[in-house]
Amino acid sequence: MHDAIEAYGIEHTLVLEHGCETAVDRFASERVIRQELPDEAGLMSALMAADTARHYDQATEVRDRQMVSRRPDLCLSFATRTGEVLPLEREASTAGIPVQRVLLP
Repeated sequence: MHDAIEAYGIEHTLVLEHGCETAVDRFASERVIRQELPDEAGLMSALMAADTARHYDQATEVRDRQMVSRRPDLCLSFATRTGEVLPLEREASTAGIPVQRVLLP
């Protein structure tokens, strides 16, 4: 997050949209809350949960497409396996959105 603020500047609000469905989502959201940034740096966490009641087993894919359609500046992806390509990464890449992949231990 610090790198994104360095790249885009503190005059732009950084919005971290996430599903809040995994431990990684929750970690990222908590990190936003604890981030020590200049007062003028806008940083917020925005929950975009998959609507399983409405879309059932397609809910994650629908949510991913909605996130990509908002045209974010960057897709930050957390993966646990080297060869793993998450559906959100694929959607973002196809839409021309840069993907920054973080490989978790």
